[in-house]
Amino acid sequence: MQKLINNLIRVFIIGIFCCSCTRLKDKSFVDKLNAFSISDTSHVFSADVSETIKCPQGRNFLYVLDASCSVCIANYLQFIKKVEELRFDSLIVVARESYDFAKVEYYLKETGLKHPQNMRIIMDPKNNIYNEFVNIYFDHNLFLLENKRILFSVNTYDVQY
Repeated sequence: MQKLINNLIRVFIIGIFCCSCTRLKDKSFVDKLNAFSISDTSHVFSADVSETIKCPQGRNFLYVLDASCSVCIANYLQFIKKVEELRFDSLIVVARESYDFAKVEYYLKETGLKHPQNMRIIMDPKNNIYNEFVNIYFDHNLFLLENKRILFSVNTYDVQY
């Protein structure tokens, strides 16, 4: 009986994993991002963080990047590959461990990718901004903001563009 229960639990866990993988590989992720708009359920972005990074009005992507993490850089490159398809006014990148940002630039050059024109990089060598993000938004590192309201946020580890 215990063996049957263990097998059912395994099947259940594998089923959940498979369903979540299917959701994450949704090819319309870019379309979904472009379709988001302000609603009554849109939370206001942290005023402290907004002031620190000088978040402008309009539709903005905010990307918090750990420049010392190879997986984080790979996820960032995937985002940059799709950035031209996204509808936004500006992109703000907060570079945690910013002394390693040369790695990011190297991989951008190696892959033939470029930052968009309407982008601003904020170096965070002491990780003060990053620490605020962790305290407020836990593990989310990509935010879509419109007029300082959060339309969407996600940890890019969970996304397939």
